[in-house]
Amino acid sequence: MDGIEWLVGRLGVKAVVIL
Repeated sequence: MDGIEWLVGRLGVKAVVIL
C-alpha cells in the first residue's frame, strides 16, 4: 500500500506542477 500512496503522491505533485 505504501507504494501506491507514493505513486499517488507523485501524481499529485505532477498535477500541481501542470496546473
